[in-house]
Amino acid sequence: MKQKNVKYVGDICGQKYYVENPMSHKLVKNRGQLPKYYVSDHHKPIVDRETVNKAQEIYNLRSTKIKNGEVYCEKYSLKYPFSSKVYCQCCQQTYVRRSTNYTNKVGVTHNHVYWTCSGKKLNVCTDSVSIREKELESLFVSLFNKFIKETKNDDLINKIKKVICKESDNTQIKKMISK
Repeated sequence: MKQKNVKYVGDICGQKYYVENPMSHKLVKNRGQLPKYYVSDHHKPIVDRETVNKAQEIYNLRSTKIKNGEVYCEKYSLKYPFSSKVYCQCCQQTYVRRSTNYTNKVGVTHNHVYWTCSGKKLNVCTDSVSIREKELESLFVSLFNKFIKETKNDDLINKIKKVICKESDNTQIKKMISK
């Protein structure tokens, strides 16, 4: 397993870069042109090896996911509510959040936040549709409310309502789920 930064565990890797020309002092990444030197337990570690290995496993698992026999990258992010949760119906890639700002002729700046297929930027998907974030949120809320109405006596629904009401001080969310 290749680690990103061996300094955390107290190791050191020498000659990752080398000076190509002593006159220009240009640094070049060593991709096998010269030998690299690896010294274990060179200095006091910041983090123990077990923790770093576990973190590295999680990193590798999340950075590459196998789907339909092909390896592709997928970002696992909790930054936005819909990250890695909405998939394109055409190419099965995840939707990503985009934002555009523009100023109209009057001088008013508009900010549009929308979600679009990640395959669109790579020219893999040409048939996907972008959707504004407000519309996506509204759609989710209406589906969630429909789900709650259809399963009123369920313990899960009561627990969800309890958690949302307890953790959220947003009155608009409380108002939507109380319907």
